[in-house]
Amino acid sequence: MSIRVLVVDDDADFRSMINLTLEPEDDMTVIGEAGDGETGVALALTKRPDVVLMDLMIPRLDGFEATKQIKRDRPEVKVLVVTSAVDTSIRQETYNSGADAFIGKREITTALVPTIRHIT
Repeated sequence: MSIRVLVVDDDADFRSMINLTLEPEDDMTVIGEAGDGETGVALALTKRPDVVLMDLMIPRLDGFEATKQIKRDRPEVKVLVVTSAVDTSIRQETYNSGADAFIGKREITTALVPTIRHIT
């Protein structure tokens, strides 16, 4: 069974890179994309992904609040924060929001696929 992934990031090029990174993986499928937090929450509730890849600095609802809302309404959904803000306080706030894992955007090529597999 394929791991269903929703990508929430305001950078369309980054979303495309995520798609290209996950496309060769037989056990992962990108089921949707959102460019802002409100749309990301709505898609997480309607499309029921297994994993949401969540940026933190996104419009209309930041990644912290979007993560809280997703985890409140769909606690079974895993949230993997993927951000360029990797300092310790951001990491702690991410976990306080309910995220299941955290990786920096620079780690995408090496850490994304193993981290998705690890949390599902």
